[in-house]
Amino acid sequence: MPIDWIAGVPTVRLGNVSSFIRTLGPTSFTLHVEEDEVNSCAKAQGLILNMFDDLKSDVLDALRDEFPRVYTIGPLRRRPRE
Repeated sequence: MPIDWIAGVPTVRLGNVSSFIRTLGPTSFTLHVEEDEVNSCAKAQGLILNMFDDLKSDVLDALRDEFPRVYTIGPLRRRPRE
């Protein structure tokens, strides 16, 4: 099933979405958790994302339409294992 309604994101197939956030039912627990997260983002003073503007500028532009204070601080590097 193609997903073509996410602003700034090219069409993806449902099977390519991580299973922990994929849902087909409107009463799904996961969908409610995601809805709560979006509502929290709307109330936040800003969103800090681990990415950089040149990587996904179209996605960031779409996010900034909804959440004007989006800040990018990436990419953050993981510490190598010792």
